[in-house]
Amino acid sequence: MPTLIDTPTIDSQARALCQFIVDRPEFGAARGQIEAFLQSQEAQTVYREWQEKQHELHRMSHEGLQPNDQDLQEIDRLRQGVLDNELASDFIEAEGQMNGIFSSITKLLQQTLQLGRVPTEAEMAEQQSGCCGGGGGGGCGCH
Repeated sequence: MPTLIDTPTIDSQARALCQFIVDRPEFGAARGQIEAFLQSQEAQTVYREWQEKQHELHRMSHEGLQPNDQDLQEIDRLRQGVLDNELASDFIEAEGQMNGIFSSITKLLQQTLQLGRVPTEAEMAEQQSGCCGGGGGGGCGCH
């Protein structure tokens, strides 16, 4: 059965996009921040403790429980510990940049396949507004 699109051409174009991303100085800087974080046990520890507390509070929320003052003070203390650790703080920034690239490309590709054409910038901006950046689609528990 013939394919709808020439896979080698798609692969070639996707590789060109990947190379473009890799060649950006911002990408190299973000990768450096991630690698530095991964070399620091201290940075990983403060980050992991903060993440674990966030997950605990998220679980409590889903169970209908309210965090007490001690929980809130603890999450604030852990968050401050992450912000005070330059490698952990830089990691959060770099992770956000990487996730932003991935999200942007994924949304553009999804919209293209749904519309049957490349969406306009206005359509993409509209798609990114709303609940959880998804046009009010939900799934994030925000409504």
